[in-house]
Amino acid sequence: MERVKVGVVGLGWVAQVVHLPVLLKLAEAEVVAVCDREKAKARLVAEKFGIKRLYSDVKQMLETEELAAVIICTSTDAHKDVAIAALRAGKDVLVEKPIARHYAEALEMADVAKECKRKLMVGMNHRFRPDTMILKSFIDGKELGKVYYTRSGWLRRRGSDSSWVTQKEKSGGGAFIDLGIMMLDMALWMMGYPDAKRVSATHFNRHHYAQKRRSAQHRSQLVNVR
Repeated sequence: MERVKVGVVGLGWVAQVVHLPVLLKLAEAEVVAVCDREKAKARLVAEKFGIKRLYSDVKQMLETEELAAVIICTSTDAHKDVAIAALRAGKDVLVEKPIARHYAEALEMADVAKECKRKLMVGMNHRFRPDTMILKSFIDGKELGKVYYTRSGWLRRRGSDSSWVTQKEKSGGGAFIDLGIMMLDMALWMMGYPDAKRVSATHFNRHHYAQKRRSAQHRSQLVNVR
């Protein structure tokens, strides 16, 4: 059986902890090359995982290597340019969530994929969890009746290992676009993507509320002193 030749672009946490270890276990896939704009990181990761070819320039990798697919694990601001370059080079693309910083970038990527007749997929991996797939089969089989309400959430104790996640110009937003978007996708997917009639949101700023709490405590101390 011919193995699918894959290139991985962006060699941060998610590439090293998730994508590369899994790809190297798959008999159907072959990681041909890795790419990161920091060549020293690309060299270290290539040595760590036993990958022979490394690049610091995406276009050079696409022109040199015979790849069937590219996995994009870069910061979100680079998703669009890397994906479009790979699609125009005739490669299928798996891009980490979120697909882009905003709708216009995502739409441009989707349009290029259609134009080039290539596959473009976003890594919404929660759809493939055994528990969510079983629950989806219950909903599709009408075993739960008509679903009129769903609630999802994410509890995360530690911050991100990537500094760019907290920079809006690179990430596109905050906790929702980084983590909440997967919960929203899972909920909508479970229900068959019903049309939205109204959208509302509440924003919480941890530092703002911590400052208000400290101010309240200070006023209380002053009252007690008096």
